[in-house]
Amino acid sequence: MAFEKRSFNNNLFDVDPGEFFKDVGRQIYEQSPFKKDIKTDIIEYNDHFVVAAELPGFNKTDIQLNFDNETLTIEAKQSQANVTDEGKTIHKERATNDLNRQFTFKHIIQEQISAKFDNGVLYVTLPKEQDTTVNVASNIEIN
Repeated sequence: MAFEKRSFNNNLFDVDPGEFFKDVGRQIYEQSPFKKDIKTDIIEYNDHFVVAAELPGFNKTDIQLNFDNETLTIEAKQSQANVTDEGKTIHKERATNDLNRQFTFKHIIQEQISAKFDNGVLYVTLPKEQDTTVNVASNIEIN
C-alpha cells in the first residue's frame, strides 16, 4: 500500500508534525466538494481482472479508454452546451466535467481487453497472461 490512513484522533504528541499535516491535508481533500474522481472497484479473478468505474451522467461517446505500458487510463470528458433561446443563465455548474484515472496492471493480454458501458458504469475486463513457469518446491542443501 502506498500510504496508510490513520485515525484522525491520534495523540498529538505521538505524531510526527509532518505526518499530522499530511493526514489533515488528505482528509480535507477527500471530503472536498470540488474533488472530482472516478470511483472504481477492481476485482481479481484467476485468469483476469475486472475494473468497474462509475461514470454517472456520461455517455459511451464521452469516454476514452487506453492501455499502454502496463497502464490502463480511463478518461471521461463532458461539455454542456448553452441552450437557452429566451432566458439567460444566472447560475451554471455543469459547463464541463473532465475525469481521469490510471491503474497499473502487469502481465495483461492487451489484444483481449474488452469493455462495456451499462447504466453509468464502465466495466473493463483485462485477461491475464497465463504463467508458463512452474514453481516447484525443492530442498536446498546447506554447505
